[in-house]
Amino acid sequence: MATFAPEPVIANHGTAAAARLVEGIVAEIQAHERFLVVSHARPDGDAVGSVLAMGSVLKQLGKQVDMVLADAVPQVYRTLPSVEEIRESRSINQSDYDLAIILECDGTPRTGITGIDGMHVINIDHHVTGTGFGALNWIDPDASAVAAMVYEIALAAGADVTPAIATCLYTALLTDTGSFTYPGTSAETFTLAHQLILIEQRIPDCIFHELQSRNETVYAERNEVVDSLLGRGAVPLRTELIYPPEISFLRWNRPVRLEEHVLVQMRQAGKLRTFCVRAVLYT
Repeated sequence: MATFAPEPVIANHGTAAAARLVEGIVAEIQAHERFLVVSHARPDGDAVGSVLAMGSVLKQLGKQVDMVLADAVPQVYRTLPSVEEIRESRSINQSDYDLAIILECDGTPRTGITGIDGMHVINIDHHVTGTGFGALNWIDPDASAVAAMVYEIALAAGADVTPAIATCLYTALLTDTGSFTYPGTSAETFTLAHQLILIEQRIPDCIFHELQSRNETVYAERNEVVDSLLGRGAVPLRTELIYPPEISFLRWNRPVRLEEHVLVQMRQAGKLRTFCVRAVLYT
């Protein structure tokens, strides 16, 4: 059993330190039989996809696995392979497990699940705010998504990355990089995406639905921005949101006569959000 490490262990992939940590994680997996796999409350695509991929790898290795999330899987991800095996619960009985693998959390409270404190924990996270709350901690701020770390563990454990696992990992990778637009996206991110697509041979259905949903949200926000600009006396014929980055893909192929950048603030869901808008008049 790994010795408790009170400080986070930050080890970027490709380094000797990361290789030792992955080796240690695989050894812990081999030494235990009953696993709990969890991620953070209000799960996103990286949480859902990574939990499913990690759980599938453990099952392939002959382990007993319980995948638990505090909140329901968002509708857009409910077509992912084996998603029906994720159990929604706010508490667990730790005596049912030998070891918990916690993904993308800075502490057990982030899971929203009670009963984990005191368990033997493997903590895997890619956020710079990650903390060493587990018995074994791997924190890699250079990883674009925790899915990339799960992929490394799967390979090191000798698991077969099946099309189903690749689908879950690709979904996690795409959603946590903002469709490959966030600053943490690197050449290695695209290399991993390429490898996963080669395995699954298709884009997951839920990705199409998520992008469609995101596109609808973009246009709803864009309309609010236009209304705000109109209220200030600006009358652009076309507008382009250039911040936040995940909605920067709007493009208008018309000759430009006048261009102005405007900061617009709108209150959404009780929070004040700032958008940088390229307001363009066209001939």
